[in-house]
Amino acid sequence: MRKTKFILPLVALLGLGVTASLSSCGDNRTKVIFWHTMGKSNQEKLDAMIEDFEEMYPNIKIEHAQQGNYPDIESKLLKAIPARTVPTMAFCYADHVAGYGNNTVDLTPYVTDPEIGLSAEDAADYIQGYWNEGKQYAREGLYSVPYSKSTEVMFYNNTKFQKHGWEVPTTWDEMWDLCREIKKEYPESTPLGYDSDDNLFITFCAQYGIPYTSIVDGKGKFDFDNPQARAMVQELKGYYDEGLFVTKGCLPNNTYTSTKFKNQELFMSIGSTGGTSYNIPEEDSDGNFAFDAQVAQIPQARQNADQSAKQISQGPSICFFKNSKISEEQVRASWLFYKHITNSENSAIYSILTGYEPVRTSSYETDMYKDHLAKLGTEFETLYTRVATLTATAEIQEAYFSSPAFKGSSAARQQCGGIITQVLLDNKTIDQAFADAMAQCALAAI
Repeated sequence: MRKTKFILPLVALLGLGVTASLSSCGDNRTKVIFWHTMGKSNQEKLDAMIEDFEEMYPNIKIEHAQQGNYPDIESKLLKAIPARTVPTMAFCYADHVAGYGNNTVDLTPYVTDPEIGLSAEDAADYIQGYWNEGKQYAREGLYSVPYSKSTEVMFYNNTKFQKHGWEVPTTWDEMWDLCREIKKEYPESTPLGYDSDDNLFITFCAQYGIPYTSIVDGKGKFDFDNPQARAMVQELKGYYDEGLFVTKGCLPNNTYTSTKFKNQELFMSIGSTGGTSYNIPEEDSDGNFAFDAQVAQIPQARQNADQSAKQISQGPSICFFKNSKISEEQVRASWLFYKHITNSENSAIYSILTGYEPVRTSSYETDMYKDHLAKLGTEFETLYTRVATLTATAEIQEAYFSSPAFKGSSAARQQCGGIITQVLLDNKTIDQAFADAMAQCALAAI
């Protein structure tokens, strides 16, 4: 097991001492303020991490505060920026950071700092697909770093697969063939569910090489209105009309496809690893589960073995803020704290607690993570183990991708998911759906 040590040289430690009153605690410790979305149980673990950190760095004081959900924290930060009341660090999504303008810190100098930066070994230990998300901005630099991540996997009813001798599909062509085979056996069924209309559009664009969004000369572009994307939506519409699949956006009452999978109304469901627990089959009074739930990588658009896989990277990162009230000492202290809460053991702890993925490869090899997997025994935990084992593979970790982040990029995600929903439900023609989505994105970019 590789452990990361954070022993700061004495000169640097002294440099984090007394600062101006606006950037220090009353007891002359440098204050770090951390905004997040953690619930009570997660905060208890965070408090323990803070206690360990402050023991190592007694000249630094960490204060944290829960700020609601992700839209809440984004809204509060946008209001805090002009008032210069932002925290020193906060949970974020890349699209949010793009909207914070020049108020976030380029972390490149801290990563490479000779005293507090990352060694080559530690830099390589962060899962690169997660790390690279922080570089997908209109501005050159590293403006966010990974904290709690997830991806999509395919949950499937292995009991039915074994009964009928069905092969788990690895490509979308195989998937549609299997769905048709399932329809022959179960004419009234819908074989597949996709829990995110947004991710469906974005993932298909990535896998099939279809333009979605881009950054050109430092400016974001909405590229998704193109013949290939329109043809993709038209093809998906055909599969939907055949009854081969359904999306969350097409279900009444905001129902998740994971719920329908758990209730055996679907044979497969593609959804977030962070939602693994929602795919657990129902259990009878004797503790027997309705079926054996298994997990596999999502299908790919591969036409040959050399074509690389594409798998979306999700979950919160952390960004750091700057203004005239935030000192350099505070930023350095915040960076040290980030390193601490994402070291091998702490990343493993948070993963075990939340069901999200560790952000460091070495976390999978820690004794606590191995012990956690070894102790799992119920069907709920077995599925969780299967997901953890799957996402630890190089096949998935090397497939992670994230879209460029710029002002209005979050609107592209929402609007493209809306295209899928509206076209599948026959609420809009393809022409109208794309035109409306482009118009809304243009407004969001202003």
